[in-house]
Amino acid sequence: MIHTILILTVIVLVLQAELMIWRIAGEVKKIMATEQEIVAQLAAQKAQVDKVLAEIEALKALVNGTQNVPQAIVDAVAALGASIQAADDANPDAPVV
Repeated sequence: MIHTILILTVIVLVLQAELMIWRIAGEVKKIMATEQEIVAQLAAQKAQVDKVLAEIEALKALVNGTQNVPQAIVDAVAALGASIQAADDANPDAPVV
């Protein structure tokens, strides 16, 4: 009788462990999906930033290549560049390995 109770207890513990493993596996899948979503979102945002930076460089070139540019435009381009530099400074570069 005690032998049967021990066997049943072991079976219950194994089933509980299996259930926990399934739950953990499900959470790991969620984490992996979330990581992939984050990576994709970051790549899309990087593409947007790269596009904006290219447009700003084109605007700077246009302003620098044009004579008699109003000072307000020159100041606006400089302020935009300063804002972008501040954002870049706030995000440290990846270490070079």
